[in-house]
Amino acid sequence: TRLRPLVEFIGAVAVAGILWYGGFLVAMEEIRVEGLMAFIFAVDRVVRGATGLGNIGNIMGQVRAAIDRIYSEVLDATPEAIDENATLTLASPRGHIRFRGVGFVYPDGTRALEEINLDINPGSSVALVGSSGAGKSTLADLLLKFYRPTEGVIEFDGTDIGALNTRWLRERFGVVPQQTLLFAGTVAENIAFGKPDATMEEIRQAAERAHALEFIEAMPNGFDTMLGERGVRLSGGEMQRIAIARALLVNPTVLLLDEATSALDAVSEKKVQEALDQVMHERTTILIAHRLTTAARADTIVVLHRGRIVESGTHDALMRQNGYYATMYHAFSEGIFDGNL
Repeated sequence: TRLRPLVEFIGAVAVAGILWYGGFLVAMEEIRVEGLMAFIFAVDRVVRGATGLGNIGNIMGQVRAAIDRIYSEVLDATPEAIDENATLTLASPRGHIRFRGVGFVYPDGTRALEEINLDINPGSSVALVGSSGAGKSTLADLLLKFYRPTEGVIEFDGTDIGALNTRWLRERFGVVPQQTLLFAGTVAENIAFGKPDATMEEIRQAAERAHALEFIEAMPNGFDTMLGERGVRLSGGEMQRIAIARALLVNPTVLLLDEATSALDAVSEKKVQEALDQVMHERTTILIAHRLTTAARADTIVVLHRGRIVESGTHDALMRQNGYYATMYHAFSEGIFDGNL
């Protein structure tokens, strides 16, 4: 890249010199105009070739960087440590989750959670609310066994999740991330990502429950429509509803939503919220809320501050308490901040 300007400068000087000297020779009738033009064309080809060599050097640099990332982030990555001794599974999971005195400290010594006591009943919806760094995402990571609690116990249907088979436990959760990851393939293939053997009828039902069926059927080839990398042919709201359908397809016991509406426009947010309103009442749902308007729809709102639960209750009850949650909600209503947490 650093050599390219130099190569282009030398090429421009060479062409200018040839034009000047060639014009002189033409004026002296020592060469014909046709010969000069042919020579200039040949020089231009040489200059373009030299510039191309500079581009090859740039491309090779990018290739080397990509290879380094592949080795460091993929081939040399340490496999996730899954406790092979945890083989227990439950016959009929209900989705009753309990945190008992849970605390967590990251390896660098940063404390993320402290004395978390939380009971989530089967079929209920709970919204985790708090400023950035309050511990919302850490709670979800602990629940999925990406980390282990430093203190306390997390129970799933009365059983310590440390004793449950990790793969089995994670399959009980349907996760809808804030940033939807779609790949180049058909709509059906993207929905069936977590369940490759799903039938077309199952995929269709999942899309219908996610309020995605209408816009999918309006596509040129319906479920067989090819999507570009990262879903470039879809709007933000459509991508989120595809993600919800993907999560519902596996029929999870617990739905874990890293709020899907925080980056959407008003129209898309309304459509995604309609889908969430339906599925949140069908199973245990944990919502990592980034917008207070979404949190207000949950059965219970849990307010986290600096790794501790400072308030919990329904939206109306917390507003009557006039505490931390009410302060945030009033600030949102008055436009002091946009409601994103």
